[in-house]
Amino acid sequence: MLQKFSKNKNYSGFSFIEAILAVFLISTGMIVVMSLMSSSLKESMGSRDQIVGVLLSQEGIELVRNLRDNNWANDRDTFDSIYFPASDDMTCSILSTPTAINNSPTNYNISGIPNKFQRKIQVDYDDILKNTAEITSVVIWGSGGFPASLNNCSTATKCAYTKTTLTRWGGM
Repeated sequence: MLQKFSKNKNYSGFSFIEAILAVFLISTGMIVVMSLMSSSLKESMGSRDQIVGVLLSQEGIELVRNLRDNNWANDRDTFDSIYFPASDDMTCSILSTPTAINNSPTNYNISGIPNKFQRKIQVDYDDILKNTAEITSVVIWGSGGFPASLNNCSTATKCAYTKTTLTRWGGM
């Protein structure tokens, strides 16, 4: 027996417009999620750079403190061999390693592979007797140079610094 086809029969399913709308909504949702993940990753990397910059500036202070302490432990003058003379006797600069032979900063590196961080350590003595020294360790990352003033040094300008005062140990 043959079935009769009815003109009033309802066929269910998605229309072409509904399918296009569903694909559009899903695509838009995926784009928003990917955009949020991308910006989150970028902010995370920026925060990591800030933390590394601050830690490298603190390490610069510890480097000078270690040199001072080793000099004292080896019966040498407290501030002996921790700087390379700059233009005057009161201000000197050293780099990220104590064996540096010039006054210009270099990229901080591990295993000889340069990266985006640069550190400059400055030693300012209080007087000719050099009883105290103010140590400033400045780290920059990304493009740009060292700021002319520490007032311009902030994580927004991709710069971090640490400052401390060290005193002479023992006799002269």
